[in-house]
Amino acid sequence: RIVRMLLAAGVALTTARFDGVFSNRTLEELANAEAAYCRQYVADREPDQGSLSQWLQTMTERGDRYAESASILEGTRLAGHSYKRWVLK
Repeated sequence: RIVRMLLAAGVALTTARFDGVFSNRTLEELANAEAAYCRQYVADREPDQGSLSQWLQTMTERGDRYAESASILEGTRLAGHSYKRWVLK
């Protein structure tokens, strides 16, 4: 949702890089890394560990959101304004 809001506002998300703890990566790279982390976190744990199952569901959903954001950013980077208009519809 936030990615769509920033695109609508005209922010150039495909070229922005973040240094410091983010190692000079783009938002697309950061979103892909977080999606991978969430997926690996879930894969490394057993789903039947009581209250942990709800947390694993939360991490799965979080990973899905990061993957969706990365996909939107990738499409915007590769296809430019035509993809951006499609995303904002």
